[in-house]
Amino acid sequence: MKRSKAISILVLLLLVGSFVTFYVSNFIMSDIANMAYGVHDVNFIASLPGFIFSWDFVLAVLYCIRFYGRSQHKKKMTMTYSVILMVFSILGFITAILTGVMIYHSFVKPYPFPGYVILSMIVHAALFVVALIVRGKCKNMEEDTAKRRIDFGYVLYSIACVLVIFLAMNRFGALMWAVVYVQTSTLYLTFPFYISLLLPMALVLQITLYIFGVYENHLTADIVFVVVFLIVNTILAAVVFYLGSQYTVFISAISPALALERLATMPLDVIVHFGLMYILGFYCLYLAIKLKKKRTKKA
Repeated sequence: MKRSKAISILVLLLLVGSFVTFYVSNFIMSDIANMAYGVHDVNFIASLPGFIFSWDFVLAVLYCIRFYGRSQHKKKMTMTYSVILMVFSILGFITAILTGVMIYHSFVKPYPFPGYVILSMIVHAALFVVALIVRGKCKNMEEDTAKRRIDFGYVLYSIACVLVIFLAMNRFGALMWAVVYVQTSTLYLTFPFYISLLLPMALVLQITLYIFGVYENHLTADIVFVVVFLIVNTILAAVVFYLGSQYTVFISAISPALALERLATMPLDVIVHFGLMYILGFYCLYLAIKLKKKRTKKA
């Protein structure tokens, strides 16, 4: 796969995935919030088909990045990811059936939108077939040129990647859906927050470019980008926390984008958002400096 094609596919997955992820995440977080005082029913099942579908995009994004960045493991990796997709599809299909039978008592009720249950069944069934076809074609793929060593550290790293990708799509999706809940009367206050929603996706794209080797001959640009990113993150964090502490209208205006705050009285979304950006930002800076030193020694 050419780098340009991989990047194009990745951008498409991130755009569509972000749109879907934020929309369905609100369903599941609302259900969890309603369960704060105990599980009184199984209505949360209705959110699962859509929520599982959003994780299909996370899986596809991670696969696309690793398929290009680690082509020496592409056969084994493709087989593994196809199995995961099968599991997701089965769970999504089963929960879609349970939603129609147990929750809505119909497969044509217009909740949360017309055709939700039937569409979920069709999509998950189609993805299961796709996974089967892909797994079948794996037999004809060239053997991997290197064995992939999977240890506890690699598993933790993979989990971290999944969570970061999900966060990036959720936050960017919140920006895409802002046209629905944005208040023009408070836009002068909330604008910095909406800009901050771009940060996770910007970092994911930067890491992707690093893995794809775009920075191989532009190591200084890599370092400059991360430094600027950390500065912007610091400024926006200070502004958002200040506005949140001084203006209650600011909090109410951006609350549709803060699903975690439904579970607590503190700004969990904002803390996780900016805190994680610091951790990942400094990690990227470490990698950029390390690569530059390595290249300098070789020269």
